[in-house]
Amino acid sequence: MTHPKSPIVKYAAAAATALTAVGVLGMLLVRETLYRGYAFPSLMLASAGYLLVAVVGGALRWWYGRCIVVALTLCFIGDYLGPGSFMTGLAAFLLAHFGFMAAFCVRGLTVGRCLRALAIVLAVSDVMLWWIYPYVPRSDWLGIHAYVAVITAMMALAGGSREGRGWPLIVLAASAFYASDVFLARSKYVSHQTLNFAIGYPLYYTACVLFAYSAFFRGEESSHAERSEPT
Repeated sequence: MTHPKSPIVKYAAAAATALTAVGVLGMLLVRETLYRGYAFPSLMLASAGYLLVAVVGGALRWWYGRCIVVALTLCFIGDYLGPGSFMTGLAAFLLAHFGFMAAFCVRGLTVGRCLRALAIVLAVSDVMLWWIYPYVPRSDWLGIHAYVAVITAMMALAGGSREGRGWPLIVLAASAFYASDVFLARSKYVSHQTLNFAIGYPLYYTACVLFAYSAFFRGEESSHAERSEPT
């Protein structure tokens, strides 16, 4: 099996990243035009790209990477289901965050940093809920509260995961994912301005690509995690 640091893998990951970028750009360009029918295929092309980044990078060789692939697969499912059913897509993304949290646990956690990160993110989440609450229909309250609770926990574990190679990617990815959801919520419940899509989608896909690249770093797994098979 090709090593994650080989030139072939790097070129393949770069090509998959470009696929995501092209898909996102294509979707943003056509969604408000006569060619809006191509927006969804472009979206799924972008989603396939971030999955490919993780797989070609060798994420399936170790447990952190496997958890990331599971989480990204759930994100892919959310991307597919979300346009047809917002709450069904939300459920897929909620499960994806459990995948990310499992990955952070495999990597290793520092309790004190988790608690400090949680305090910060809780404050931000409280403000966001206070802002959006008047616009959310009663039928969506449970789903929104559950999702905010889970993504808040994901952010806390990301901030408290073990430092080292790949850790900055994890923090950036988690932060970008959280920010993208703010724009998604604004688009769904507050305002349908194009700005929400123009900022929210690039943030979301950047987050997924960064999570995929974080799986390149095998050395950051917890010493208690199961080791990969020899290659």
